[in-house]
Amino acid sequence: MDEVEQAKHFVAHRFVKTLLNQDISFKLHIILGSTDSPTIADFIVKKAGEVGAEGIVMAKHRKGKVTELVVGSVTSEVIKRATGHCPVVVVPSQWKAVME
Repeated sequence: MDEVEQAKHFVAHRFVKTLLNQDISFKLHIILGSTDSPTIADFIVKKAGEVGAEGIVMAKHRKGKVTELVVGSVTSEVIKRATGHCPVVVVPSQWKAVME
């Protein structure tokens, strides 16, 4: 299975059922390779604008005991850069249990 198929498989099994059960419409965008943006956060916000996203949803990943209280650096930058463009929702990496 290639990278794109792995990403689709991961999202389908982890999120799609919950989103559909909650009647939340969404579009999935998977981008592999280099971008013309200086940072990943810039690219995410730029892509959201290009596709007319009404919001950005990002997972908060637990990388240690202290980081449970804060979001990661990419998520933090997306929140800053998306201000005024669209809302950013940060969900726990174990959000499936929260939603069901």
